[in-house]
Amino acid sequence: MPFESLEADVNAAVIGALSNRALVHKGVTTVRGIFERAPAVEFGAVDSATPTFTIATTLSVARGDTFSAGAESWVVVGIQPDGTGLQVLQLARS
Repeated sequence: MPFESLEADVNAAVIGALSNRALVHKGVTTVRGIFERAPAVEFGAVDSATPTFTIATTLSVARGDTFSAGAESWVVVGIQPDGTGLQVLQLARS
């Protein structure tokens, strides 16, 4: 089995086991991932909750793309690939 296939299988298992939220990408595609609201700390003070959404890199995402769940919606403001086939999306309320 090629390494890329093994990596994809492991990432699918990680997302399958740890995903806690399904968001809709650009109003079309439902994506499962790890949604977190970590507090943003600036100058030593907690500013606000900065949500992140960790998903597989198999989904093509760009800054400005939207994700939604019910009445909540977010825009992608940052993308951090982790080098292992997953990416952490930094979100802001839209």
